[in-house]
Amino acid sequence: MPRSSLPQLRRHKGTGQGLVRLPDANASPPRARDFWLGVWPESQEQPPPTVRQKYDSVIAEWLAAGRELARMPSLAGKIQPPVADATPSRGVARSPQKEGSGSTVLEVIAAYVEHAQAYYVDPEGKPTSEMKEIVLSLRPLRFFHAEEPADAFGPLKLKRLREHLITGYEHSRYGPQPALCRKLINRRVDVIKRMFKWAASEELVPPSVYHGLQAVAGLRRGRSAARETGPVLPVEVDLVERTLPHLPPHVAGILELMLHTGMRPGEACRIRLAEIDRSGEVWLYRPSRHKTAHHGHARVIAVGPKAQSVLRRFIRVQCPHCGAAGRPEILGFVEGRCPQCAVPTVEVHPSSEAVFSPWWQREERYLEMRRARKTKVQPSQENRRKEDAQRLPGESFTPSALGHSIRVACKRHHLSLWHPNQLRHTHATLVRRAFGLEAAQVVLGHSKADITQVYAERDEALAASVALKMG
Repeated sequence: MPRSSLPQLRRHKGTGQGLVRLPDANASPPRARDFWLGVWPESQEQPPPTVRQKYDSVIAEWLAAGRELARMPSLAGKIQPPVADATPSRGVARSPQKEGSGSTVLEVIAAYVEHAQAYYVDPEGKPTSEMKEIVLSLRPLRFFHAEEPADAFGPLKLKRLREHLITGYEHSRYGPQPALCRKLINRRVDVIKRMFKWAASEELVPPSVYHGLQAVAGLRRGRSAARETGPVLPVEVDLVERTLPHLPPHVAGILELMLHTGMRPGEACRIRLAEIDRSGEVWLYRPSRHKTAHHGHARVIAVGPKAQSVLRRFIRVQCPHCGAAGRPEILGFVEGRCPQCAVPTVEVHPSSEAVFSPWWQREERYLEMRRARKTKVQPSQENRRKEDAQRLPGESFTPSALGHSIRVACKRHHLSLWHPNQLRHTHATLVRRAFGLEAAQVVLGHSKADITQVYAERDEALAASVALKMG
């Protein structure tokens, strides 16, 4: 039989595995099944001998069964005819995989990721940060156990996998994987357990698999070889003020806003005018996306005069007379008036766009470079932008981008390293010192005071003064 008439052997880019999809010749409606054939390194153009051997074996079995999946010996009794009135869930598109004991770990991972991509989304339909955590958590599981039967993955294998997270390991595609801290390891293992819980509910694995994994307790402090991390402490305001001048303007504005309000990094990065009530003396920011939105909790952030002045510096305005447009700090608008026409400016910032924008930061940098240029620009150099550019600035900044900018600035100017989350702790500590624990709880948006205790560090100076008077 000519090779062209057979299903092709291909490399699945997302998983680094060999793959062949076999159709069922007589199925109605048509259906197919994916067969995973083992690791195929990206550096190899041709499939490894083991992958080729498995491919030939699967094809031979398929042809001997008359191209009918139900007649293949390895799938006998596992391919059931579809039920006419059954509507499969959005996350489970591969009905042949819903047979439990026949699924491999890789097949379960693929089905769960497909489910998670539809489940972990925000109101705008964009994936949440949980998707990144899921991908990173399942990476070692896929690397070490991809080809094994899913129903054979038990507590001992989970413990051995956890040891790799404690010591670190070498990944064939992603390189050296560092040793993780105890809390992060427990979080990654919980994601794996959650995946098998979902797989049991979809009958991809027997329920006993998930019940067995539940017996593996999380690592305890001081009872394992996993490294421990210290608590997140507040950052000194003086250090923040010395760092801000060395940061890009929009990044510095986000950090200033966090310092004055105690926002989370994601809330400050995505702030939009449409979500701010500016009718009163104190503005009220109600973010549509926040940490506890999926629990139905409302989040209201009070924006005082200092934070308002930060936001005003980045709200774009325009002169109705001369047409000069931009943000006030760039074009020199003073107290809402055009410096040339002396007429009040008009706000032209789209309410649906983020106040702090990577795109506008780049445009402002280009504008400053043009202004500082001393020679005339050649006509061929006036616009060198590519129409089909592959990398473009995003709609808003991300918390990881903030941390990267801070690290670069601190290393370049020999400052102590700190990260954006410390600003929330700093603001909570200042509020608690001045107004008490309940005020800090309200500002941070916590439902319980014991959570606020983690952020609002106790004032050691107050404790020392009490000790001087009482003991």
